Amino acid sequence: MNSVLGMEASAWADDLPASWRVCATPASAPPAPGGDLSYEALVNLMCMSLDAEGQEKLALLALDNVIERGRQVRERVERRLLARESRKPGDGQQN
Repeated sequence: MNSVLGMEASAWADDLPASWRVCATPASAPPAPGGDLSYEALVNLMCMSLDAEGQEKLALLALDNVIERGRQVRERVERRLLARESRKPGDGQQN
């Protein structure tokens, strides 16, 4: 596994449960922990499960480079995680 792919795979593995809860549609089931899911299969699964419009999902899946596809999905998930953390109850920003 090349180093960039290894770094991206590690980034996903470190926070997969939280990432799944934030980005996936409510009806989709998360991958089994410790399963034999390849990096490419995980990235494609995250693309398809992303709570986004179909065109956005297809645009991600159309990227030829799986590392770039994974990076873009991970960045979307991280933005959603940060947005969720910044809106925690009791921070005075909700009515």
